[in-house]
Amino acid sequence: MGSFSRSVPISFYGDISESNRDGEILSSVGKEILADIARDAIELLDMSVSIFEKDGSYALLAVSSLWCRMLDRHSRESCGHVSNTEAMNCGKWLCHEFRREAALKCMSAGCPSESVCSGGLPYFSIPVRAGSEVIGAMVAGVGNIPADPRQIMKIAERYGVNYSILLDISKNSYSHQASFFNISKNRLFLSSRMIGSMVERNRAERAFRQASSEVERRVELRTAELEQLRANQEMSLLGQFTSGVAHEVRNPLNGILAITEALNVELGDNPDYGIYINHIRDQVARLSDLMRDLLNFGKPIEKSCLQPVSVASVISDALQIWRTSSKYRERRVVFNNMIENSSGIVNADKNKLQQVFINLLENACNHSCDSSEVVISLEDGPVIRITDKGSGIKEEHIDKLFKPFFTTRKGGTGLGLGIVKQIIQSHGGSVQLYNNTPHPGSTAEICLPEYKISEQKEYSHS
Repeated sequence: MGSFSRSVPISFYGDISESNRDGEILSSVGKEILADIARDAIELLDMSVSIFEKDGSYALLAVSSLWCRMLDRHSRESCGHVSNTEAMNCGKWLCHEFRREAALKCMSAGCPSESVCSGGLPYFSIPVRAGSEVIGAMVAGVGNIPADPRQIMKIAERYGVNYSILLDISKNSYSHQASFFNISKNRLFLSSRMIGSMVERNRAERAFRQASSEVERRVELRTAELEQLRANQEMSLLGQFTSGVAHEVRNPLNGILAITEALNVELGDNPDYGIYINHIRDQVARLSDLMRDLLNFGKPIEKSCLQPVSVASVISDALQIWRTSSKYRERRVVFNNMIENSSGIVNADKNKLQQVFINLLENACNHSCDSSEVVISLEDGPVIRITDKGSGIKEEHIDKLFKPFFTTRKGGTGLGLGIVKQIIQSHGGSVQLYNNTPHPGSTAEICLPEYKISEQKEYSHS
């Protein structure tokens, strides 16, 4: 025998609400409170109380009287050694068949009803409502146990139980007045309203939580949009400013470089001056690099420059350019192309993407030793990863890497990674840098939106 909270009785087959499918009454009210409601009814009626969900599954079943227990047990055993779910669907569990049919009829009609079970007991069924919606039903025994021996004999034959035992139970049962059952029905009305009110409250709380979550989601989305808009505006203004500065500084730099070359002609053979001339050249070259980066940083991508290109081809071309111009040209760089030739097509400015890969190669080589290799991998997505085996990124620097003018490299302008991010984002992609797991080294990962083959064909015919 199983039992609910505070010894609310159920039958030998255990807690039948475990087969609950709909679940709104059970989840909204809770098994403990439903057990309290059932116990309140049983203390008056000492029969059985069923609480059903809208779909006809049990939220609770409590069987109390000896008469009900015996008949319920015998009809359940007639189903054989099967699960409760199988027993409820086999059609032989007479007590269950009656309870469910009474509940479904009550819910369908939307009003209370009375009926007599196969065991000869009068039952009262009342719908449970949440607002105007019928969400379940209560079915409870509200009458006296049969006393007519002829009726008891028929019931014994129907259920396959011992007639003498049923007759003895009938003789020892207490008989209530009709007024008592009217009071019990009124209590059942109150119980059904209590259940409905608790479901309504749970619905309201759930709707409030959903609305709050939606508001929070929209606020977060709007905040993110505003932050992105502000970042774009800042980048645009910074780009305009840096572009203007670069143009203004370039002319004086060219003048300084011209004077330096003239001085070199006049004084280049004099060792006392040669060191200063070379220093001026180096600093002018550094400033020229800065101006170049400033111009690239502030230059938007022209839509007319966008066309379908193979990422693998862009990487290969960038490698060739890098090997002819970089001071790290002797470094071992491995390119692993892991996609088919027909994929990895993006709508892009080829020259800008080449600049991205060259900048990231320079960054990887600068932060790793001469003996280590740099690996470029291309995967479906397309996703490009440039991995080195260097010292990695300090945690305090990770959030600053793409900010303009932030650099950890001696002689760096602090714009290389900022230019990378600007170019990739303008292509609808994303870029991130992270430390390798396991160490050593770090990886730059780029994700770009793929240009579909069907779109490529349409583009070529337009």
